[in-house]
Amino acid sequence: MFIALLDAPWSLLFIALIFVFSPILGLVSVAGLLILLGLGVLSELMDAGRAKPLRRPPAKPMPRLTK
Repeated sequence: MFIALLDAPWSLLFIALIFVFSPILGLVSVAGLLILLGLGVLSELMDAGRAKPLRRPPAKPMPRLTK
């Protein structure tokens, strides 16, 4: 997750570079970026309620066997 945050500022530079080469390809890349962003947000919203019942407290440690 942390590495993805470091890559995020560079993606704007790459999209700007794509616009320099071809405005149409730049628009396609922005559309793809928006689609991926929307799918990520949708995935988080749909999964937020489902993961709560799966969370449980950690198991109790086993008793230590001593002689």
